[in-house]
Amino acid sequence: MSSSQKDLFRLARQAGIYTSIPLLLGGGPLLGFIAGRALDSRIGTEPWGVAVGVLIGLVAGGVEAVRLIQYAQREFGSD
Repeated sequence: MSSSQKDLFRLARQAGIYTSIPLLLGGGPLLGFIAGRALDSRIGTEPWGVAVGVLIGLVAGGVEAVRLIQYAQREFGSD
């Protein structure tokens, strides 16, 4: 594999990692909303299930985004 192919592969990996961060930050709260809404409809706790679900999703997405950023910094240096 030539140097330019390695650079292209590295760039593609970086793009994949950094592109997933917004998906984590949006997907976590969305899944929390859906789960909270389902919980609210089953046990009648509106709006608490949605609120707690969105908060848990936001925290989980944020934590995973920080982990991904730390991984990218270790893997790719300070590029």
